[in-house]
Amino acid sequence: MKKVIIPEVVEDCAKADCIVAIYNKLEPKIINSLLKEYNAGRITGEQYAMVFSQVLIALMQIASQYPLTYAQIELANAQTKETLELIPSKKIFLEKQVEAEENKGLLLLRQAQALDDNLRIQQAEIMSKMVGMIFAGATDVSSSIWNDVRTRIDAIVPK
Repeated sequence: MKKVIIPEVVEDCAKADCIVAIYNKLEPKIINSLLKEYNAGRITGEQYAMVFSQVLIALMQIASQYPLTYAQIELANAQTKETLELIPSKKIFLEKQVEAEENKGLLLLRQAQALDDNLRIQQAEIMSKMVGMIFAGATDVSSSIWNDVRTRIDAIVPK
């Protein structure tokens, strides 16, 4: 965005009220132009008065709007600069968050694997005890239970 600045007015704005400074800079130029038209007979007294009042209204609007617009541009520039300065730190922060989430996922996966391994070990121990009971001569274990135990052991313990 290109800044539109009236150079001599900016200097005056530092010394006095900006609206007054702009008005004081523009008013003589506009009035002199209007007087030339009147003196040349291109406008009459009634037209002069009407144009003069309209010019004063426009001049006050310009004088009032310029500092506000200039301040808005400066604020937008400052906010843009601030945002641009924060982008690298936000990027680093987001990268750290992603890394933490990935580490959290890996930890949960390892915990699940450890629980799964623990469960397999406990199941194998239970099956081992049951097989031991069968070999020890427990008479209440039928052949269907033996087949079930054997199937479970085969499913848990890799060959």
